[in-house]
Amino acid sequence: MLASPKELHEHALVVEALRSALTPHSRHLEVPDRPRVLCLHNAQHLWTPIRAEVGPDLDLLRLADLLHPTPATQGSPREAAGVWLRQAEPAARGWYTGAAGWLGPDLDGELWVLLRCAQIRGRSALLQAGAGIVAGSDPRSEWRETEAKLSAMLNALQYA
Repeated sequence: MLASPKELHEHALVVEALRSALTPHSRHLEVPDRPRVLCLHNAQHLWTPIRAEVGPDLDLLRLADLLHPTPATQGSPREAAGVWLRQAEPAARGWYTGAAGWLGPDLDGELWVLLRCAQIRGRSALLQAGAGIVAGSDPRSEWRETEAKLSAMLNALQYA
């Protein structure tokens, strides 16, 4: 992943969008120069841990509103990509993405972007996952990536 220009470009779009959104609100902002690979049980991700100390006017909920959706789930530039997605996608995105993490009593905390989701009703589940499509994307590879994400979610549902 660290040697793939396509993966690095895709990741850099997200990092730059977060940096741009955070900069005007931050007293201190730490953005590493290069991502790392985060190895999970059934997946690997490029990961850039961004840390920001924001002013008192920006609690975690306002910050989430400012940052969401990121290019990882909406595209870039945000507004133009959103218009295109609403016109081109065959179905509404619904709960496709969001954030998970923790929220403290003083509204500080930590959030991670959700890149896949499951909406469960009784014994039925609607699973959604996607892939980052940028210049240089290979459709078959992106399809396999999406299938792998959905497969991991299906596996998890076996134990629910």
